[in-house]
Amino acid sequence: MSNKDHTLIRAMELVRSNWLHATHILREAADNDPDDPSYQIAMGDIFASRSSFDKAIQHYLAALSLDPSNQQVIGMIANSYLSSGEYRLALAYYQKLLHPGDDLLYNKALSQAFLGKHDDCIETLLQILPRFPSHPFIYYLLVEQYFYKGDSMTALKYIGIAKEKAGEHVQLYLLNALIYTNLNQYLQAYHQYLKADSMSPITNSDHLLGFAKSANECGMWQDALKIYERITVRYPYISEAWGEIIKIYLDRDNYIQAKRYLNKAKSKLQRPSSVIRLLQKRLDGMS
Repeated sequence: MSNKDHTLIRAMELVRSNWLHATHILREAADNDPDDPSYQIAMGDIFASRSSFDKAIQHYLAALSLDPSNQQVIGMIANSYLSSGEYRLALAYYQKLLHPGDDLLYNKALSQAFLGKHDDCIETLLQILPRFPSHPFIYYLLVEQYFYKGDSMTALKYIGIAKEKAGEHVQLYLLNALIYTNLNQYLQAYHQYLKADSMSPITNSDHLLGFAKSANECGMWQDALKIYERITVRYPYISEAWGEIIKIYLDRDNYIQAKRYLNKAKSKLQRPSSVIRLLQKRLDGMS
């Protein structure tokens, strides 16, 4: 075993018990052999494993300067930029890869999605899909891109394919509900939200607001109230839910309940929204 291999193995064995000592060993080795990128890569791997992506990138870039054609290092740099939220830099490095594997292609698609490059993202995903026709996450991202492009029909088509190929998943029902809501098809949206909620209780505030709105638009105001109340319990600072509850009671001339929820809203909200203030004026005018 060479001295380099011995040093790398020793450092990797130390990572769990004393990662700082492991990086110290690697730094010393890098100082003694500054032309070998292996030590920089190993230090980058340690920092990446600890989610210290800025430091990981520094070491990967140092390794790349020593070996500019190293595709593995380019991929590591791209993944680190993606993990740190630097999507433009991540994409720049993914585009340097000559023959990226499917994991790297998927990460490239994520970068394109975050940057709003919907057509590019779709093109990348369609490269992967034939090899992973049952992979739900590819469908999730694909559906989202068509939706953001304004192509709801194609988005719905891929939801259908996803349900057939990848099976039923909560995320597919939520995406389906989002699309139907956008199309003002509230009854279908409500049933999709209901199915998702039965599989796993919805906790995302935006999804809950959409769920409640679709119920109310379908005339199921009692169900809408229950959903809005779920929001006020979990997210008491979201004024929209309080406002909608008050409006539902006002629409049914139930001023006592409307006033009750107005007072609850004011006790929970640091700064009542303009809607809450207008509703208060409306209730005050009925006194």
